[in-house]
Amino acid sequence: MLSGTGALTAAAGNRHFTLDNASSLTLTEGNGLTLTGGDVTGSGGSILVGNGCSLTVKGGAITGNNAASSGGGVYVNQGTFTMSGGEISDNTADNSGGGLTAHRSTVVITGGLISGNEVTENLSNGGGICLQEIGSTLTMSGGSITNNTAARQGGGVMFNNTNISSTISGGTISGNQAVEGGGVCVSVATLILSGNTVISGNTVVNPDPSGQSNGGGVSVQANGVLTMDGGAIRGNTAGNNGGGVYASGASATFTMNGGAISGNHGNYGGGVSAMSSAVFTMTDGAITDNTATTTGGAISAFVGSSPDFTYVTTSANAVFSGNSAARAYDYGIANKGDYPNLDWQGENSIPGTHLLNNYDAQYVPNAGDPDDGVITPHTVTFLDHDGTEIAKRFALDGDSVTPPGNPTRPGGTFSGWDPAPPYDNITGGFSVTAQYTMATATVGTVAIGGTVWQATAADQLIQVTIHGDKIDTQTSIDAPAVLGMIQNAPGGLDIEAQSILNVNDTSFTLVVKSGSVPAAVTSDPIEIVIPGEILDGGVNITVTENTDAKWDIRGADGGAAIPANPDFTLYYDKATRSLYKNSASAANLLNTPAEITINADGSLIFNNFHFSTTAQNAMRLSDAVTIKQEGNNTITSTWTSSDGYGSSYGVDFRGALSFEGSGQLTVTAGDTTYGSSVVFYDYNGNGISVKSGTATAIGGTGATSQGFAGVGIIVSGTGTLVAKGNTDAIYADGEPDAAAKGSADIDGTANQNLVWSDGAGRYYIEGTTTSAKHVKLRPVGANFDPPTATVDDVTISGTVGQSLGRNYKITIRIAGDEIASGVRAQDIMDAISRIFTNAPAGINIALGSLDPTELVFNVLRTNVPTAALSAPIAITIPGSLLKGGQDITVTANPGAKWAITGTGTDAGSVTLMGSATGNAPTPTLPDP
Repeated sequence: MLSGTGALTAAAGNRHFTLDNASSLTLTEGNGLTLTGGDVTGSGGSILVGNGCSLTVKGGAITGNNAASSGGGVYVNQGTFTMSGGEISDNTADNSGGGLTAHRSTVVITGGLISGNEVTENLSNGGGICLQEIGSTLTMSGGSITNNTAARQGGGVMFNNTNISSTISGGTISGNQAVEGGGVCVSVATLILSGNTVISGNTVVNPDPSGQSNGGGVSVQANGVLTMDGGAIRGNTAGNNGGGVYASGASATFTMNGGAISGNHGNYGGGVSAMSSAVFTMTDGAITDNTATTTGGAISAFVGSSPDFTYVTTSANAVFSGNSAARAYDYGIANKGDYPNLDWQGENSIPGTHLLNNYDAQYVPNAGDPDDGVITPHTVTFLDHDGTEIAKRFALDGDSVTPPGNPTRPGGTFSGWDPAPPYDNITGGFSVTAQYTMATATVGTVAIGGTVWQATAADQLIQVTIHGDKIDTQTSIDAPAVLGMIQNAPGGLDIEAQSILNVNDTSFTLVVKSGSVPAAVTSDPIEIVIPGEILDGGVNITVTENTDAKWDIRGADGGAAIPANPDFTLYYDKATRSLYKNSASAANLLNTPAEITINADGSLIFNNFHFSTTAQNAMRLSDAVTIKQEGNNTITSTWTSSDGYGSSYGVDFRGALSFEGSGQLTVTAGDTTYGSSVVFYDYNGNGISVKSGTATAIGGTGATSQGFAGVGIIVSGTGTLVAKGNTDAIYADGEPDAAAKGSADIDGTANQNLVWSDGAGRYYIEGTTTSAKHVKLRPVGANFDPPTATVDDVTISGTVGQSLGRNYKITIRIAGDEIASGVRAQDIMDAISRIFTNAPAGINIALGSLDPTELVFNVLRTNVPTAALSAPIAITIPGSLLKGGQDITVTANPGAKWAITGTGTDAGSVTLMGSATGNAPTPTLPDP
């Protein structure tokens, strides 16, 4: 086994390891070792695995190696290669397998990364992996093969003359590039795709504008067999044929039994191109949302230069949807007999919905047709209430269409289409939406009365009537479906049905039983939801609000007076709108003093209210509360710990706390030695807001002495906040309000723990957190340094009409923001033209790696610029990709620039001289 950290660089002209004599080597997981700098004239730039030997990669990196022949990273000759982690990246080879070549060998991949590798000669294959010669096989169930490049075939993986079956059941093959088979190329080999395999974002580009580039996702060549039982081939691009899959030649076969081919693009055959009598059979699966520049949005099939679907077979299970081409050909019903192997069940109209009778099938000019065979159909789309497509109808100018059968919606009755039929003399496309009459219910006028902590004297009835639906399940009076109907009943009420709910009932009565003891004050309208489980329509019905059907539960009476200097915590329960000793119960009820007003919305008004207690905690609030202070108010805990332990809280609140009013409130916590003394304690992290008036927090002594402690503190309007604490005047980590403004006096003797941020490390305090004793908050956004980004030095040199000749990397670093968590590599690729705003024509830029604060892009040596440019590289990162949501224009860097000169001349050929065989002596690994 091999493990370690750092880089192991091979001696000049050597590789790192040669395995022979049935030896094996394992790069262990968690390995930080990098094998780099290997450079050989033969095969296996870093590791050569001989006959009967095995290499296992669980960790580490094989990167930056080169082989003049095959296997820039690893060459396996009649051996075994297994990969579950680590990476093989940025290696090069002249002939095959930029990352890995397997010659008559077995390859198993369950994880890890094969990325950024390249084969460079004109006829070279397998940018990431090349499997060649009889017996070579690949079994892949995980991992990623991404951003590799082949000068000819198989940007990601090449199966060449293996004459044996390989299987890919999982993992991702994405962002690779070649001339044939951007993701995968299959030649004289068999490949089965299944499971959750994804082949996406691959491209085929031919540097010769007059040449072919086929099979963006997969190319199936002579004697190649591709079977797709599952997985997805999506978002791939071909310059010519087969954006998703290209099959060519009578000996090439593609069978689709499942999975999806979607969102691909090509010139001919956005989804699939079957050429030169290649056999394509589709028993199941879906070909959707593909596009073609010329023809064949879904499928293009040719024999010679003529369209011919003789070798294409589809079944009734095959799904074609949303494909499109620039032009479409009307084969017509008369052509039906020419292709008995195709399912014709969709022939409803011209062009209709069938593969051959569809605008997204095949177009070929017809000289005998005055319109040259071109049909420009109008699409009428029928949508359900939620925008889901029900059906499409196609019509030519002046034609009519009929709507599909009436749709259904649980809990509703279909009432028609909007706009309403008929749909005659159509001249353009439009949408039609299904309309429904939904079931409703109402509640009779009633006021359910009571007083908290007192039992109700009699049964009270709530009458409910259903409209457009009915009960379909007999339900007992106390079944859960009944007990849960009322959504906002105050706690303590005993509610059931007056009688059993029977099938076909359209009304029933709920009863609030006598003897119920309400536990909360409320005057809200009664909220009722009838569950779909007992209704014929199967959908919940929310009872139409009746403001005259309401609760009338009043506050408790008869509590005790608040004594002077008590030994209890003053507890305010918003649900009962009452004050208590320590906790809410009838026995603990207190009279509301004249200096406190409890409003109907649960807010409190303090008007020269003074409360001092010997309890550890002075006051507790049960829920989100607004305190409106008038005059001078104080809440104080005079508690002092007898043994130095324990904690004291001035106001302990369990929901958001807001301060309003023109007066002030001063709160003081008790003293301790080893515990905490916190004035305002945000128990559940809901935040504190001072909107007007003054809130003052004075912390006592303690190992932790804090004025305000919570998630977010907002000072706005005319509010003023004064905080004092021996360790932290304010300790808050949360999101300040976007409109926050005002001032705060922060007085602390040791502010090193002061935290006041928006959760991303950005501070809104003038002065330093280590030395400020009195500081003022500045308005959020004022003088705030915006996020920035920089680009590393790089000069991308080239000549118009010639390939760049080498690879370049453009590294962008972000400060003060980061890539949003949901952004994928494909999202970055889709935004390339918006990121690099002045890239010269002919230059294609690909994403190399994605980190939250660093983006690395590759400009490959095969790029051929078609326009000259000498200027700094202009870069803007769109806000749609960033967590902060705002565009970042990269700071100008004259060291990052384009240096593309005018049209050059043919430099002729260059011959490199050197040894054709052999390497410098290399160590032989002993048996482990």
